[in-house]
Amino acid sequence: MLRSMLRFTSAVLGTLLLAARVCLLGGLGLALILCVGFSLYGLIRHGALPDSSLAGLYPGAYEYLLPPHYIVLNTVYIFCIRLPLLAFTGILCALAWLFDRLGQMLLRWLEAVARADTSI
Repeated sequence: MLRSMLRFTSAVLGTLLLAARVCLLGGLGLALILCVGFSLYGLIRHGALPDSSLAGLYPGAYEYLLPPHYIVLNTVYIFCIRLPLLAFTGILCALAWLFDRLGQMLLRWLEAVARADTSI
C-alpha cells in the first residue's frame, strides 16, 4: 500500500515538474527569440549589433512594474531591462541550460525513486 502511494506521488510530482519545466523553458525560449530578433534587426538596419537594452527599445517597459511592496522583484526587473541585449541573451541562455539540466536531474531522481524496490 505504501509503495503504491509513493509511486503515485512520484508520478504526480514528475508530471508537475515536467509541466513546469516545459513552461519555464518555453518562456525563456520566447524571451531569447525576442532578444535575438531585436539584435538581428539592429544588425540589419544599422550595420552593427545594438548596444541598446529593452528599456531603450521600448520606453514604456517601466509601465509593467509590480506594486511597491515587491521591491526586490522590481529591482531585478529594472536591472534586466537595462542590460544590453547581447548580455541579456547570454543570461537567458545560461538560465535555460541550467533549468533544463536541473529538470533532467530531478526527473531522473524521481524515476529512480519510483522504480527502486528497496526505497521503502
